[in-house]
Parts: sequence; structure tokens; C-alpha cells
Amino acid sequence: MRVEDVSYNEVVHAAEAVVAEGGTPSVRHVRKALGGESNNTITRFLRLWREEKESQNASTIERSALPEAILTEVQKVAVTL
Repeated sequence: MRVEDVSYNEVVHAAEAVVAEGGTPSVRHVRKALGGESNNTITRFLRLWREEKESQNASTIERSALPEAILTEVQKVAVTL
């Protein structure tokens, strides 16, 4: 086990490696990928990483829905002309 604390980027890298291998990025799996580290630190960083991923996914969904919404409105206006 390393003496220094693990960084957020190290936890993210390990979590993404676990996912790439088809695993679930749980505290246990990420800790194993890191070769140790504090469960509390990993839990905190995994929570932040998941929140960021959810936020990015929500933004992507909202952006992809926007063109369809605009198209629908344009079609409504075109019918009335």
C-alpha cells in the first residue's frame, strides 16, 4: 500500500479501466486496481466521478433533444403559413 493519498485522477483512471474490462467500478474493484488505498477516499472520488458522468450524460441528452424540438416547432410554423 502506498503512503501518500490517491488522487482523484488515479481513481477515475482505475474506475474507467475496470469499466473497460467489463467490470463494475465498485470501491472494491477500484481499490484492487489501485493496489490498495483508503476505502473512504475511493468512495468520495467515485461518487464525484459518477455525479460528473451523470451530469455529462444529461447534458448530452438535452443537446440531442434540442434539434428535434426545434424541428417540431419549425414544422408547426410551416403548416400555419
